[in-house]
Amino acid sequence: MYFSLWNFADWFSKEKIVCIPSISKDTADIHFLSTVNSRNCNQLLQGSATICDGTLAGYPDYRTVMFKGEDMILFPSATPSQIINSGNQMIETFFRWEDNLHDIILNKGTISSLLTAGESMLHFPLAIISSDSGVLYSSTNWPLSLSHFDFGSPSEKEGLYSLNPMFRTIYAEGTRTILTQSLISEKNYLGELIAFKGVPKFSPGDFILFQALSTAILNYFDINERLNELGQSLDSFFIDALFRSYIDTKKFHSLSANAGWPENLLFSLYCIRPIKEDSFKQLDSLTSVLKNIVPTSSCFIYKNDIIFISYSNADTISSVTKQIRASVPTDCFVIGQSLLFDECYNLPNGYKQSIHAANYAQKLKLQFISTEDILPQIIFESSGDNEWLHSLIHSDLLKLMEIDRTGHQELLKTLYYFLILGQSGSAAADALCIHRNTLRYRINKIKSILSVDINQPIVIDQLLASYLIAGKNFIFNK
Repeated sequence: MYFSLWNFADWFSKEKIVCIPSISKDTADIHFLSTVNSRNCNQLLQGSATICDGTLAGYPDYRTVMFKGEDMILFPSATPSQIINSGNQMIETFFRWEDNLHDIILNKGTISSLLTAGESMLHFPLAIISSDSGVLYSSTNWPLSLSHFDFGSPSEKEGLYSLNPMFRTIYAEGTRTILTQSLISEKNYLGELIAFKGVPKFSPGDFILFQALSTAILNYFDINERLNELGQSLDSFFIDALFRSYIDTKKFHSLSANAGWPENLLFSLYCIRPIKEDSFKQLDSLTSVLKNIVPTSSCFIYKNDIIFISYSNADTISSVTKQIRASVPTDCFVIGQSLLFDECYNLPNGYKQSIHAANYAQKLKLQFISTEDILPQIIFESSGDNEWLHSLIHSDLLKLMEIDRTGHQELLKTLYYFLILGQSGSAAADALCIHRNTLRYRINKIKSILSVDINQPIVIDQLLASYLIAGKNFIFNK
């Protein structure tokens, strides 16, 4: 771990050792939002700074001087031995903290535990924010009031201050000061590491520790794929999966197997949204209650909503829904439920469906609405290019569409007629004006492409609803 003189100055001040930092101007203004862009920064290792008697250093009015190049700390009364002993304590404390971060990674800890460990040293709340300003992970003392705080693009913020490239940006927002660093792993943007202070002042030494924490978080993702997989909980997997265009189904099956979940069940997402100011205080306790409803479920708070993901068979879904409704206070929350689906790559669409259903429930002043209940209304009210509406189109149909575009095999059209004609091969062949053997060949190929069983009633309903949403241009691939 590298140190700057700012770390030592901060430490001595906390230890009640009177000191006067005299650090060169290229380190920036120490009285407000300070950078650590000194030419000496990132070069100070243990023992690299010189500590000597003030008289020998040419400062007879000071008992001790600690310096590196032009940067120095002046001590009116502390002796060199006191400074050396205290400085060594600081170095040992910081190394133990850094070792603790590595232990969390190697012992399959979580990102949240890394942030909490970071908060123990930095003494200000920390969080990782997604690109849409949602809190993905946070330390223990992250303010609930910032769950919906729009950090936006730092480059657009008034009062923006640029830092050393190691640090990205820092800016003031009213009475808050925000320090951010982009987390990029293997060219994938993971989010922004955010440090928050309630007054417009970060200590310059905090930047070095902030960098060490961000490095530890990146190591968590980068150390190796297997360790990352083992260290990830199902909750964090689901949070990450809600916004990914590609979802690693193998990782889900590995995590769910480790958790003892059975295979080949159905997903259903519930968005449980507080509708009163006092409701926000109940989020943690209600989440704890909901987690006990069914073992094969995941429940977490995301952007001030409770997201409940049930993984059950079709016979128990209605029972799960009843238990959720019974557990949620009717006057404080509304509940939106998604359609059922059988593969985790449909999680982003399921999340959008549950959010939309919750919006409908809040609008109509009902406690609960399922997407299935309002599907016809959604279709009639929404236009063909509506982004939300298109989230209901089954992803398997999009696969068929791409194959049709490249191979001109009319698989979309074939499946459509096969489904609306009750899966009658002869009727579908006649409607398509093709031989029955041709129809049989196409249906077998379609079944090999689809990830779902078209003999299941729920699957048939979802596929036909998708065709209805997409319209005839989609069916005929125009």
